[in-house]
Amino acid sequence: MNSTFLQPFLSYGAGKGRTYALNLESSYDWNGEQWTVPVNLSLSQIIPLGKQLTSVSLGGRVYLDKPPGGPDWGMRLVFVLLFPQ
Repeated sequence: MNSTFLQPFLSYGAGKGRTYALNLESSYDWNGEQWTVPVNLSLSQIIPLGKQLTSVSLGGRVYLDKPPGGPDWGMRLVFVLLFPQ
């Protein structure tokens, strides 16, 4: 498969461990001549679990362009353990 992947993003740190993010995860299939362009919007929050810092993010996505039969929307839940120095 010959493809190109682009991921432009905007991120805003709102303070108190909160971040808002907007990004595209665009890919182009050169063989099929087809774009897949989801737009993602998410909110993340740093949360301490005992002594362990974590980042939890929840977001949704809609597709501006997709192959026939592709999804219309999606959701993402991310859980990250943080190990600051």
